[in-house]
Amino acid sequence: TNKLTHTMQTRNVWLFAPNIVGYIRIVLFFVAMYFALDQWQVCAACYFVSFVLDALDGFLARLLNQCSNFGAVLDMMTDRAGTAGLLVVLALLYRPWAFAFISLNALDLMSHWVRMYSSLTAGKGSHKECASNAPWLLRMYYTKRPVLTSVCLFNELFYWFLYLHAFQPTFAMVGSSMSAWLLCAVLCAPVWALKQVLNVMQLFLSSQEIVSTDVEQLQSGGSKSSGAAGKKSS
Repeated sequence: TNKLTHTMQTRNVWLFAPNIVGYIRIVLFFVAMYFALDQWQVCAACYFVSFVLDALDGFLARLLNQCSNFGAVLDMMTDRAGTAGLLVVLALLYRPWAFAFISLNALDLMSHWVRMYSSLTAGKGSHKECASNAPWLLRMYYTKRPVLTSVCLFNELFYWFLYLHAFQPTFAMVGSSMSAWLLCAVLCAPVWALKQVLNVMQLFLSSQEIVSTDVEQLQSGGSKSSGAAGKKSS
């Protein structure tokens, strides 16, 4: 009976509503990347729908009480894959800026991976948990849901508008000679820049937390070794 209950619970986690949304986002990601360089309308639509679903899965998880570790990992994995894929595409579309997009991709992946690992080693329930002594900007980002949502939204929109501009550089608003997509990207740029600052901060602070854990473990090991040596000498 216990085995059957465990199996049913495991299957239920796989089929949690927010996790199903995550699977749909993965499919949309691959469709978007497949058409990214040839059929930009399909790619842009899939990427935008996936981004909207990103807000839906968290809402469903809280509404239906279906939060899970697997769901958190799935959400993070899909977010990072989506951003990384789009940055690779932008590097191909904007060749003179390829190094910048590749560097942004590396920063995004490294900062979030180190953040996750730091949270795991510290025994935190979520990577969004923030220490009380962390910089106020990082605390506000992770503890205020509207702030986190807005920053992530404008960050992704910045890249999305640059993608659209690459295919429609002459699409302009009435009374303006500037590309409408480029103008939208410029408007998103300040928040996008803030997101990069936050990435650098969480990369450095999370690395610092991991090093502190290492130091504590080394000191603990040293104390045990000293104690064992003292007992032998006596």
